[in-house]
Order: sequence, then structure tokens, then C-alpha cells
Amino acid sequence: MLSETGWEKLLPVCDGAMLDLKAWGSECHQQITGRDNQQIKRSICLLAERGKLAELRLLVIPGQVDYLQHIEELAAFIKGLGDVPVRLNAFHAHGVYGEAQSWASATPEDVEPLADALKVRGVSRLIFPALYL
Repeated sequence: MLSETGWEKLLPVCDGAMLDLKAWGSECHQQITGRDNQQIKRSICLLAERGKLAELRLLVIPGQVDYLQHIEELAAFIKGLGDVPVRLNAFHAHGVYGEAQSWASATPEDVEPLADALKVRGVSRLIFPALYL
């Protein structure tokens, strides 16, 4: 993930970026990706402030992500970004390696509770998965 200095160099020639927030809590994000999520949260905010966040992506991984446990904070964070579309991506294990190969693929029943919880809290620009595997 780029630092603020890196983004400052890239933004003049960038129309927009789509960033993934793989989990709300740093510990959960670390378990999924091997890194905490402080830098990605800073990058998301910076891009939103500059009008360059084209899309925020949330990856729904059954039994792995913590979005619903932190729904109030997550929804407030998203609303603070302005009018940014939020894509809910359904995890599938195709093309992944390591521990993630054993994770369950997301179904509509996994994605819908997150979508409903976000909608109730005023996050309305949701994009749903086009494909579930």
C-alpha cells in the first residue's frame, strides 16, 4: 500500500482508484492479509478527500471478516467518505493459496446481512456481487 507521499506522486496522473478494506479491525485484517489496516484506512480517506476514491470494496469471507461486529464504526467511516460506491465482493477460493484455499465461498446469504446492516445505517450506494461461485 502506498504511503501518503506515494499517493501524492500518483494522484496527478490518476483518474481514480478502487481500494479493498478486507476487515474493519486491525487484528482481523492482519489475520487475513498479514498486515494491519491502518495504512489502507489512511489511503482510503486520502483518496476520498481528493475525490479519487472511485470505489471502496469489502470482501465478504464467511467466518473470517469482522464487518458486522463493527458495523456502527464501519458505516460511519463509509458515510464519512462522501458519495463513494461500495462494492460487496463475494470471496471464492479460486486462484488463492495457503490457508485461504480452505475458506468457504461467500453466498448471497453471507452478503445480504452486511448489505442490510449498511443500508439501515445510511450507506446506500452498494454494488452487489455479479457472480457467486
